[in-house]
Amino acid sequence: MNETATSRNAPCPCGSGKKYKSCCYEKDAKPAGGLKGKQNLVIAAGVALIVVLIFGGMAVYSGTRPGPYDDFAKCLTRKGFKMYGASWCSYCTEQKTLFSSSFKHVDYVECADPAGGGVLQMCKDRGVEKLPTWFVSGGQKVTGVLSLADLSQRSGCELPETAQ
Repeated sequence: MNETATSRNAPCPCGSGKKYKSCCYEKDAKPAGGLKGKQNLVIAAGVALIVVLIFGGMAVYSGTRPGPYDDFAKCLTRKGFKMYGASWCSYCTEQKTLFSSSFKHVDYVECADPAGGGVLQMCKDRGVEKLPTWFVSGGQKVTGVLSLADLSQRSGCELPETAQ
């Protein structure tokens, strides 16, 4: 605020003959307010950056920790086991949950059609009629949620001691 003006109702020091509040008050008040607003914006941006870095770091860290069935899932993939599923399929979600964070190592094909919520034609062409569908050794097709023990028996892949 202009130091020569003692109040908003005092005559404006610019000589316009108007009251200070009707003439130069807004112009004089903006630099101080604008600076404070910029300071708040910088602080908010800094806090947002810190939050992003913390949660991003947690996501990266959690993605690099080994899962309980990593070796089992990798073995299934090496032996040609492949799961076909859809993001909207509750049974597919149940199957993924059995693997916990190790599901990322399962050979998985997403069949959800983003355009219509149905099943992609490429999955239908492969013979997928129900979800989830597993293609197991020898090209055999098995539908439904399979237990890890069942997958272990079909594949010969060893389950960790804690899962048996």
